[in-house]
Amino acid sequence: MADIVITSVMFVVAFLAAVYAFFTSAFWAMGWAECETCDPPLGMAYLATWGGIAVATVIAVLGVVLAAARGRVMWIWPTVALGLIVVGYVIGFELLAHYRSR
Repeated sequence: MADIVITSVMFVVAFLAAVYAFFTSAFWAMGWAECETCDPPLGMAYLATWGGIAVATVIAVLGVVLAAARGRVMWIWPTVALGLIVVGYVIGFELLAHYRSR
């Protein structure tokens, strides 16, 4: 029972992190409005952030379904997804910061 509760809580936390990462990264383009050669870095930042969200979603859902079917601990998978979302967001932000400082 505790595993189901922790899994549910971690899914909610990962979902909120994904929503935050998605919507705040949408504002990154506003900082690049005056840049003429910034499309590739901006695209790479979106790929890292949004791709991280997509990969995390697939891993969380498949991991929980397979863990439940095998009778194993499930809370690990949404926790891993949360980590992937955070890492993807930081990588995307750092890509922008690196190219912006040039």
